[in-house]
Amino acid sequence: MNPPRRINPRRPFVVTGQGRKRYTLGQTAAIGGETLQAAASTATPGAAKPLRLTDQAQRCIMVVTHSERGVLSLQAQQAVAAAALLADTRCAVLLIVFGPLNENVASSGADQLIVMPEAKLYEPDVNTHIVGSLIEQFTPTHIVMADNDLPDGDLGRRLAAKYTLTVATHVVELTTKTVTVYQQQGAVYARQPLPRVILLDHDCVDMRLPFLGRG
Repeated sequence: MNPPRRINPRRPFVVTGQGRKRYTLGQTAAIGGETLQAAASTATPGAAKPLRLTDQAQRCIMVVTHSERGVLSLQAQQAVAAAALLADTRCAVLLIVFGPLNENVASSGADQLIVMPEAKLYEPDVNTHIVGSLIEQFTPTHIVMADNDLPDGDLGRRLAAKYTLTVATHVVELTTKTVTVYQQQGAVYARQPLPRVILLDHDCVDMRLPFLGRG
C-alpha cells in the first residue's frame, strides 16, 4: 500500500459548493486530480460586499467557539470563514459563542448567532450538553471548530465521542468533499472524506471573504 501523499499544510484554500471558486490568494492547487486557479477578489476597495446568504436557509453549518475578552480569537474567525466558504446559498452559518461577545460577526461570515454571555468559564460536561442540545435542535450538516486544545479543540473531541460523530482533527486543508489532516507529528498528511466535526489547524483558511454574513 502506498504511503499517504505529503501535502503542503500551509496551502491556504477552500473549495466551495456548486463549483464556485471563492479564493483570494493568487496560487494554484491540485485537488482530486483537478487543478484550481486561485482567483484574487475582484471587489473594489471600499465597496460594500454582498450578502452571501440571499435565500431562506434550509440547513446550517454550525461553528462553536469561546470568546476571549468579548471578541473572537483569530482561530475562531478562521473557523467561521471556513464554514462560510463551505456553505452554499441555502445554507446558513450558525455561530455559537460561549462567553460575552462585543463585536459584529457579519464580516467573519456568520449569518445566525447564539451567545451565552454568562458562560465565561469552560465547563466541559456542561458545554458538551449545551452544544449537544443545539445540534439536536438545528441538525447542522457540519460543525466547524478551532483545534486549539482548550477549550474548542477539547470540546469538539468530546462532542464527537459522546454523540458518535465523525471527526477530523488537525485539519490543514478542506474542500466540499474532503479534509486533509496531518499525522505522525506533522510528518505525513492524509486526505479523508469530509466529516461531521471539523477541527481546524491555525492559518489554514484565508479570512478575506468576498461577501458578508447576515450577522
